[in-house]
Amino acid sequence: MWFLNGFEQLRDAYLSWPSLARESLEEGANAASKAPGAYACVDEVVVCGVGGSGVVGEYLQKVSDIYGGVPISVAKSTLAPRRAGRRTLALGVSFSGTTVETIKCVEAAADAGALVAVVSGKGPLASRAEARGWVYMRVPQGPAARSMFAALFYTALGFLRGLGLVSVPRGEVEASITALADAKIEDEAVKTAEVLRGSKLVVVTAGWELAPVATRAVQELAENSKKVGIPVYTPEALHNFIESVDVLGTIEGARVLALDWKGYTARKLYDHLVSKLSSVVGTVRVSIEQAGVLQALAWSTLFVGLASIHLARIEGADPQQIPKIKEARKVAESL
Repeated sequence: MWFLNGFEQLRDAYLSWPSLARESLEEGANAASKAPGAYACVDEVVVCGVGGSGVVGEYLQKVSDIYGGVPISVAKSTLAPRRAGRRTLALGVSFSGTTVETIKCVEAAADAGALVAVVSGKGPLASRAEARGWVYMRVPQGPAARSMFAALFYTALGFLRGLGLVSVPRGEVEASITALADAKIEDEAVKTAEVLRGSKLVVVTAGWELAPVATRAVQELAENSKKVGIPVYTPEALHNFIESVDVLGTIEGARVLALDWKGYTARKLYDHLVSKLSSVVGTVRVSIEQAGVLQALAWSTLFVGLASIHLARIEGADPQQIPKIKEARKVAESL
């Protein structure tokens, strides 16, 4: 089975997250301690990035919203927000360091006067950071950005915490890293992959707190499992998506992956959505028992990554083969 080599490489990378997260958190904190004082005095953070790297911005935004900190927005574009200026920190996140959109975004922000920091592997983005005097945090090599999420996220989190730009307590961060070592994660991932076998469309549901995980899950299902997914979260879905539930029931091969966290603040709304979905389409509910939001984010993110590669293994797909994405990257290079 030729595709198993790609599966094993990704699995090893995902399972390294506990140690990778701790090392990366320290890398970010060290960078913050050496950064010029102006970095700690910004009014906002704009995260520039796309794909498996760009979703880091959505997680950081959620952390700031829940735990406190300066406003964080995400620019998944070649452009930085027009408001970017001297009181803005542009944080470029690119695992490969070659992402054209991210490079253009941080350069546009820098040209507008923003401070810039980069979380990246080797490549043109790293070279620009060194040439222009930006803060540069190097992430280790790995098979793919999606499997190295822990390095990208915890480096950025350590940096922003070190600067005082996000207020998540150290104990919460430590607990989230401990959650990544839970042996039950892969067991649940394998069970879920078996249920999703043969699915054509996967609707991933979450409450507001774990909305970034729903987005992340759909990305993982597309890249690793070659599945179409839709991220849906409450309360927003109850104001639009819920009217399409009956149509969903007519789609052959549709499934629902429900990320059931006990800590949702609007749990009744989430349960109502899942109940409606379960009445028309097969649903697998994954129980997330972690106490804090950051712990739940960490646990469920590793879970969806492992579930997606196990689904690929079960169906005989190579999770590392992404020819259409590579073709699109060549188009981006012409920008």
